[in-house]
Amino acid sequence: MNDRREFLKLCSVGLVSATAGSLSRTSRGEKDYLSEIKRVPIDATDGDEISGIVQSVANREILKFPAGTFRWSSEASVLVDDWGIQCQEDTIFEVPAGFGEDEQGTLLRTATGNRVADNYFLQNLTFDSPGRAAPQLTLGARNSATIDGLHYRMNGPLSGGSQGNGISVAVSNPGGSFRINDYWQFNNGDIGRYGSGTRIGIFVRPPHDGTIRLTNPILQGFPNNACYVSRHGGRVIIENGLLMNNNVSAVRVSGGVEVYDTTVVIDTDTYVQGEGQLTDGAHNTRGFWGDGDHPAAAPGGLVSGCSVILDSYERCTGLVNNRFENRSLNVKDTQFLANADIDGTFQIGNSTVECSNCRFDGTSERTTLGRAESGIIVGRENTSNPRFDPGVMPIKSYRNYDFDWNRTHPVTPRIE
Repeated sequence: MNDRREFLKLCSVGLVSATAGSLSRTSRGEKDYLSEIKRVPIDATDGDEISGIVQSVANREILKFPAGTFRWSSEASVLVDDWGIQCQEDTIFEVPAGFGEDEQGTLLRTATGNRVADNYFLQNLTFDSPGRAAPQLTLGARNSATIDGLHYRMNGPLSGGSQGNGISVAVSNPGGSFRINDYWQFNNGDIGRYGSGTRIGIFVRPPHDGTIRLTNPILQGFPNNACYVSRHGGRVIIENGLLMNNNVSAVRVSGGVEVYDTTVVIDTDTYVQGEGQLTDGAHNTRGFWGDGDHPAAAPGGLVSGCSVILDSYERCTGLVNNRFENRSLNVKDTQFLANADIDGTFQIGNSTVECSNCRFDGTSERTTLGRAESGIIVGRENTSNPRFDPGVMPIKSYRNYDFDWNRTHPVTPRIE
C-alpha cells in the first residue's frame, strides 16, 4: 500500500476498456448520441503540452490519446455538449509541481456560471507530477456525464493554504445524473492542517439538484474531508469505497446522501509512517459526520452495509458523529472494529441516530458504545446490544458478532 504508483498501475487492469460500454452509459434516452460522433486520434509525443488540444475539442468529438506522458499545465475550459476524452491505460498527464497548492488550480472546467457542458465522458484520466500538487477538476452537467477511471498519482500538498480539490462537481437538473467510477487518490497530505480552503477529495458544490453516483472510490489523506457531499439539495450515492485517514470525515452526510458497502479506516500511526503527515493542528479523523446545517440540505442520510475500522488516532470524536442540525441519521447493517479506546463510537448532539442490525468488535476494552449530549441513540432489530446501552461496547466476548473481513473493500489494509 505504500507504493501508490504500483498499486494504481495494478488496479488499472480493472478499468473499463470497451469503448462501446462507456458510450452507452452516457447516452440520452434511447438513442446513443456519442456512438455516432467523430473519433479524433491525437498525434502527440512524450512531453507535448496538451491542454490546448483539450480546450479545442468540438461538439460531437471524442479525443483519443495514445500511450505516453504528456504535459497538462494550464486550465482547459470545455463548455460544449456530446464529447469525450478517451485515454489508454498507459496515458499519463504530467502536472507541474506545486500546481493548485496556493490557489484553486483547475485543469479541466466544464461549468462556469450559467454555462454547463453536457453528455460527455472521460475515460482513463491519470495525472502525475514530479512533486506534490493539488490539481482540480471543476465539473458540471445538466443531464448526463460519466467518468470511468480518474487517478491522481502525485501526493497532495503539506501546506495549509488554499488548495484545489480533487473533484468539484454538481448536476443542475433534478433528473440529471453524473457517474464517477474508479476515482483513486492517495493525497497523503498534512491532515492536521484543516482550513476552509484545504484539499477535499470530492466536493459536491451547490447548486446540485441531480444525482451523483460515486462507485469504487479509493481516497486517502485529505485535510478537509474525503467526500464533502452534504450541503446541497440533490442526491449523492457512494458505493464500494475505501476511505482511509481523512480529516474531518470520510463522508459528510445529510439528507439525499447514501453510503453503501464502503470501508473506512482510521489508523494515523501507520499513516505518518508513510508519505502522509499529521501536525498538531485542527484534526479530527471521524468516519461519518451528519451535517444538515445548510439552507439547501435536508436533514437525514443513510449509512448501509459499511465497515469502520479504528486502529489508531490522535483525535476522533466518534466513528459516527451526528451534529450540525442533522436531526436523524440512519445506520444499518454496518460493522465496527475498535482496536483503540474511544469514548463513544457514536457521538451526537441534539439529534438522533437510528442503528439497526449493526455489529461491534475489537480489542479495545475501554471503548464505549455512544455519547449523546441531548439527543438519543436508538438500537433496532438485530443490533448486538439490543438495549443499545451507551456503556461499554460489546467486544470479543460477543463472538457471534465478530468483524467480518470478507465484507470490507478488497484492498483494505489489515493490521495483524
